[in-house]
Amino acid sequence: MGLMACENNTKEIPNSEIYINMPEDGYEVKVNDTIDISPKITYDINTTYSWVLDGSLISTEKDLRLIPTELNKYAYLFSINNSRGIASINISVQSMYKTDFEEIVLEEDTFWTNTENYTSFISDQIQFESTGNYESDEWTGFTYSNLTGSNSDNDYEKYSSYDDPDEYDSDIFGVMLLDAYQHPITLTTKDGEDHLFKSISINNAYYVVDAISNGNNGSKKFGGETGTDTDWLKLTITGINKNGTTRGNVEIMLADYTSGSNRYNTILKEWTAYDLQNIGKVSRLEFVLSSSDSEGGKINTPPFVCFDEVKIIE
Repeated sequence: MGLMACENNTKEIPNSEIYINMPEDGYEVKVNDTIDISPKITYDINTTYSWVLDGSLISTEKDLRLIPTELNKYAYLFSINNSRGIASINISVQSMYKTDFEEIVLEEDTFWTNTENYTSFISDQIQFESTGNYESDEWTGFTYSNLTGSNSDNDYEKYSSYDDPDEYDSDIFGVMLLDAYQHPITLTTKDGEDHLFKSISINNAYYVVDAISNGNNGSKKFGGETGTDTDWLKLTITGINKNGTTRGNVEIMLADYTSGSNRYNTILKEWTAYDLQNIGKVSRLEFVLSSSDSEGGKINTPPFVCFDEVKIIE
């Protein structure tokens, strides 16, 4: 009787399992940066490990270090074998060019004024155009900043992100100085070749949110007094390849009151990543701002947009 009770209480020993804190779309790493991948394993005793890439065994260590030197998608198969059995997991890593301005040195609470009158600047693998400077009557193109929120100098709020980019690697972000007459501003790939842009992160400038929320800074109050005017503010990104062929575009609603209802009125106030892959491989991106608040071909909404983390994957 006692023997049968002992046999009935015998528990099945589970197999070892692999756990890894991998983002849903896989890991990302900048070209020439380092990423260390360290899987967690239950019952990790007398275990053998294998990392397979493209059908070839590349490592028998538990952890893997990758320093990519080019754009690539790495699809690893990580496997373990011990007395509890065999387990495996697919791990993907995308190497990329990522323009996040982290290499730029900028004093606290300021922005690049281009007093030298440069016609462009480069960050990572992207060249940004700039026409004019902070002192000019007209300044279009791109600059960079680390300003967030309101500022005692109202003019500085044009270059201030509504929300702090805490989740990103750098406190510095880019600012689009768009043309009120809807002529495009342009960024180009540094090597002049066609590449696949994965995404760009966008947020409104504090100055713009104040303008459309309260009717300040030359703008009408979006929605009007009742909140039912069908106003909108849109950024259009168009991709053009090195042969001059337009490949596609992406439209981003920075403010959307088109429902005609207070309940559904929205203004972009948080950093948000937008997919650009449907544009295809291009060598330049053009940016145009359009608004329901316009007259005579000119938009009245202040033409400033904050951006960060421009990613290229092919």
